[in-house]
Amino acid sequence: MPAGPKKPVVAYVTNGIADFWTIGAKGAADAADKFGVDLEVRMPPNGVVDQQRMVQELLAKRIDGVAISPID
Repeated sequence: MPAGPKKPVVAYVTNGIADFWTIGAKGAADAADKFGVDLEVRMPPNGVVDQQRMVQELLAKRIDGVAISPID
């Protein structure tokens, strides 16, 4: 069976870990399902250094889009 077209990959990067962001991640997952994209959610536990590392990792993977709530 031939593989279909590759789905776009998008990321949702929060500015920390909190119930607010967990609810937002659920909404992002619902939207990803609706629009046929793969979603990666990242919630940095240790501040700006973690968030920067996570964004750099996502960019190195050449994701197609990212939504970020910047810490600084």
